[in-house]
Order: sequence, then structure tokens, then C-alpha cells
Amino acid sequence: MILDALVRYYQAVDLPRPGWSKVRVSYGLKLNEEGEVIGTTSYLEWGEKGKKPLPEIKTLPEPVKRSSGVNPNFLCDNASYLLGVDQKGKPERAKKCFEAAKALHQKILAGVDSPAAKAVLAYFEHWNPDTALSHPEIVKNPDLTAGGNLIFLFGDDLFSPENNEVQKDPAICQAWEKYSNDSGDSSGAFCPVLERNAPIARLHPSIKGVRGAQSSGASLISYNADAFCSYGKEQGENAGISQQAAFAYTTALNYLLSEHPGHLWNTATQEKADPQKSRFRYASQLGDTTVVYWAEGGSPAYQELFQAAMDDVDTQSIADAKVDIKGVLDHLTQGKPADMEGFELDPGVQFYILGISPNAARLSVRFFLQDSFGVFLQRIQEHQQRLEIVKPIKDPRENLSFWQLLQETVNPNAKDKNPSPLLSGALARSVLAGLPYPAALLEGVFVRIRAERKITRGKAAILKAYYLKNPNSGCPKEVLTVALNKESKSIPYHLGRWFAVLEAIQQDANPGINSTIRDKYFSSASSTPAAVFALLIQLSQKHLSKLSERQNIYYNKLIQEIVDHLPDELPARLSLPEQASFILGYYHQTQDRYTKKED
Repeated sequence: MILDALVRYYQAVDLPRPGWSKVRVSYGLKLNEEGEVIGTTSYLEWGEKGKKPLPEIKTLPEPVKRSSGVNPNFLCDNASYLLGVDQKGKPERAKKCFEAAKALHQKILAGVDSPAAKAVLAYFEHWNPDTALSHPEIVKNPDLTAGGNLIFLFGDDLFSPENNEVQKDPAICQAWEKYSNDSGDSSGAFCPVLERNAPIARLHPSIKGVRGAQSSGASLISYNADAFCSYGKEQGENAGISQQAAFAYTTALNYLLSEHPGHLWNTATQEKADPQKSRFRYASQLGDTTVVYWAEGGSPAYQELFQAAMDDVDTQSIADAKVDIKGVLDHLTQGKPADMEGFELDPGVQFYILGISPNAARLSVRFFLQDSFGVFLQRIQEHQQRLEIVKPIKDPRENLSFWQLLQETVNPNAKDKNPSPLLSGALARSVLAGLPYPAALLEGVFVRIRAERKITRGKAAILKAYYLKNPNSGCPKEVLTVALNKESKSIPYHLGRWFAVLEAIQQDANPGINSTIRDKYFSSASSTPAAVFALLIQLSQKHLSKLSERQNIYYNKLIQEIVDHLPDELPARLSLPEQASFILGYYHQTQDRYTKKED
């Protein structure tokens, strides 16, 4: 199912044909007709100050999949293979790499009647790895041997220098494609993706761009042990995926994970994108889970709009935007088509979401979801509505993103501030599939509240959303409101309100106090109120004696209004849902206090 959707995406989008791939290139070696290196070209793109430059992405012959040994690539490789030198202190191995690259190029380009092909062959014939480091161009630019990929250039097209790249020479392209098509060593069998007999891929191309995976790439499908063999079939023959299908799905996934020009707008500034400057990636990061998404038919508008919904575009950006993203999202969640920059978005188009995470040299599938585009947007909108809660005055965020929710479960003092990998995937899956929130999210928030004794907007919003989505969990709906509900009949909710008022009395009696009753008594008050509130009432009497008569009247009236909702005997213990009610009551009452001050 995953491979089918990716292959259809490959067929719908203009991506490299079989035998070709997107490769990062750092430098180009300029050759003359005799194969001599007469100059170099840098393809490094300098970004922000202090960050390393990024190699340029180009379409080149598909690299081999190598883990060890000597295995050269055609027309594009590192200095060990194209120059015969490296910076790893292994000159003998570098020479072997150069000789292997020389043999490969002679095999493919032999008999090719092209000046560029003859120049490359002459280069390999005359280049001497022993004297390479003293070559003027390498002395001038020692970074050529730093490990980045190199390519060859031949020609004098000054107006379009990219046409000088030898991989664009028609005769060389034809020679490579013939070699690539003839080099298949797998027998034919039925491919379930193409639904016909075709040569089966023994090894599948690597997937690059997944955070935490190997930089050289990781495999989505692979077999590397005898335990995985069946019926005498080894490696990729177990999967039965054809070479054509393997190339298509890996090319599509690598494209979605790579950076490329934005199409409609820049999601960071909400201004119409400049294709030459704006870079976009059809993937979001949730903990160790990389979430990739695409629409049936390959239109980029759906992917960019989905990322805007996932990452939460702030209100000011939406107000200043040339594209009315909020209006478009509202239309689509109601099942209505929406026009954006002359392109009509259909809420019924099929949309796919794939969550993958690194696992050594392989990738694990966290989840795979498919539904109509409008349904996914509606689920995200419902999720944000459940999270809606009164905000602190200084909190400018309109909504809480997935990442901000996950951070509420992380110890701020820990060295590793990444949320649980399992929780990241479970949260995304629950929201996008319309399922109940994972219990690990609730547990994580309670752990942090007990440890920090600090009720943030995010933690309160998670409690509210969790019990709204899980209505049979024992938390009354009357406490799951956006703001303070004075009419609630929940005893734990009013106990939380009472605690907030007692803390306010202490703060007014001792301006600038560093530690309040919350730091010492919040956990016990929210779990065993009967044992704690008697002490808190005694402390509040001492604090009230320090306040003015006007303040005493105000607080006594407020306490009386709360106590009228409580029984004569306070509960000895509160269950977990009742503790959530206590916390929400405390949060609502605290924000109500600050809101009134601001008014």
C-alpha cells in the first residue's frame, strides 16, 4: 500500500528517470580536450552566517549502494575515486578506488563518439594520484579532497555554464542508460506493485533525509540475515519488488525528504515564494519520527497547505499574508473547494501521511495513514479546538503545535530534551487518524506537573483535550472549558480554584516572594486534599492579616463563593481524573485573576 502510493506519486511528478538520482555535489573539475584539469567550480551554497555551506543537488547517474569495499560511481564521486587521494591516511585504498573508477568509466564510455566522453577517458588515462596533491588546482583549493562529491565539466558555454556538466552530454547519457539497463542481474518474477512480471531488485536504493539515520542513507526494505531468507530466496528477492518499482518509490520518497524550491508561498513568512530562494521540504519532524506527506496527483499545493496546518501559522502572519491560508483551511474543513492563487483545492483528493524513524541502517514505519485531504484538515482543526484554553497574557501563540505539546512531557533540565520517540509517533497517529490520545501523553504531563509543580498553558490544554477525546475516563465535561466555570459542580475543580486563591493571598501578602505554597503543597493538595487544606487555611489566615481591609473583603468573598460548592468534609483522596479537574480549576482561577488585573 505504501509502495503503491509512492510509485503513483513518482509517475505523477517530474522526477529523475530510472538510472538517475538526485545527488549532492560540492565541486566540479573542468577538463580540456586532453583531459587535463584546468579549473574548478564550487557548487556550495552559503546559507546563514556560522552554518556550513550546503552542496547543490543535481541529477546524476544513480550512485551505487556501498557499505564497505571498493565500489565506484559513474561521473560523480568523492576525491578517493576521482582523484585517488583522501584525508583519511589511506593512500593505498585511495589508489584502488581510483583504479576502480577508471575501469568503470572506460567500460561505459568506450566507443562513445563525444568530445566530453573522450576528455573524461583522457583524464583517467593521464591523471596520476601520486602527484595529485601537488596539482595547482588542488593546492589552490584543498577542500576538493574534504569528502564532498565531485563531477566533471567540459565545454565553453559561458551563458549557461551548467550545460558544461558532462552528465548532460546526450551521448554519455545514452551510454549510461544502456549500461544501467543491461547491468541487472536479477531474474524476473511477479511484482505486486506493478502487477506484472519484471526483473526483481536485489538491493533497494537508500533513503536519505531521515533525521537520525545514517547520512549515506537507510533502507526501507532490506534483508541481511539467513533468518530472513525463505524458499531459497535471498535479499530483495524475498520482497518481490521489481527494479522499476524500487527505483520509483525510493526516488519519490527521497524527493519528498529533500529540499527544493517552494511553489506557492514561503511558510515561514507567508509571502509568495521566490522559486530561486525559497526552499521547501514535504516533511515535518516529531521527535525521532519524520512525517512525510503527499497528495494523489502530486500537486505541491496540498503538501504546503498541510504543513501550514501542522506547524501552526501564527495569527499575525496570517493577517499579513498575501494568501488567505486561514480562509482556505476553513473552506476545506467544511468540505468545500477552495481557490488559492488560481489553483482550486479539492477537499476530496486522496492524501497520504507516512511516519518513519531511524533504526540503525534501516527505517521503521511508525504509521501510514490515507484519507481525503479535507478529513485530515478537519481532524487537525478539531484537535486544536480541544486544546483551546484561556491563554496567559504574555503568550502570543494562537495554537499549540505538535512539537510544543510534546515538549510539555520533557524534563527541561535533562541533557536530551527530545520527547519519547514512541509518544511522538503515537500523538501524530491519534490526531491524524481521529483516535483517542495516547495514555503516555497524559502520564507524561502528570509526571512533569508533580516534578515541576508548574501548570503551563500547554499542560492544562493537554489535560482538557485528553479528557474531551476520552469522555468515559471519569473527568466531568463541565470542567473541560476554555475559561473559568464558576457553575461547575465538580468538587476537585473548586478545590483547585481554592488553592489558586490561597496562593494569590500569599503572593499579595509577600510581594516578590520566590517560593509559594504551590512549590511545597501542590502535589499533596491535588491528591490528598483533606490532609493538606487544614494547614493551608491556617497559613492563609496569617497572610490575610498582612493585607488591607479592602483586600480581606475581596478574598473572603471569593473564598466563600468557592467553599459554597464544597462539602463539609473534603475528599481524602482524588483519582487521576479528579486530579486533572483540580489542576484545571487551579489554572482557570489563576488566569482569571491575571486577566482581571490586565482589564
